[in-house]
Amino acid sequence: MKPMRAWLAVALLSAAYLLAIVDRGVLALFIQPIEHDLGVSDAQMGLLYGFGFALLYALAGVPLGWLADRVSRRNVAGLSVVTWSAATVVCGLAPGFSWLFAARVAVGVGEAGLSPVVPSWIGDSFPADRTAKPMTFYSLGGAAGPGVALLMGGAMLALMDMLSWTGSTEIGRAHV
Repeated sequence: MKPMRAWLAVALLSAAYLLAIVDRGVLALFIQPIEHDLGVSDAQMGLLYGFGFALLYALAGVPLGWLADRVSRRNVAGLSVVTWSAATVVCGLAPGFSWLFAARVAVGVGEAGLSPVVPSWIGDSFPADRTAKPMTFYSLGGAAGPGVALLMGGAMLALMDMLSWTGSTEIGRAHV
């Protein structure tokens, strides 16, 4: 692979990783509005934020890594991004806990397909003695994700407060 094309791939993979981390972080900021809006309990939110996502993320990573070794890594990564993006949209439109839980599981499965692809993709795209820099650049997506999630999520919560019919500034804010 030509160097410019290889670096473009790394940039796109890093951006995808950043968005995956943002997706996880933003949900944490919206626990109260989701509980309020859908009548979801704290225990159910724990399932959505933790178990529903993490279990399938962990379990799906192994077969998706196996698949990535046997078919096009680009296709596995692309299908993974499309899956978690579509599932994230479903999360936003979910009418209740069951739909939201199923969508979070789908997000976890989709996101699980990115991580197994990247090391081998980078290993195939760069000389063996030059993979540290692209792997570090890819990792920046994960490092920047929580901060971006807080910035974006905070802005969305502020907008929700401004648009609130009740004028309440408590929706969406955690009580400390």
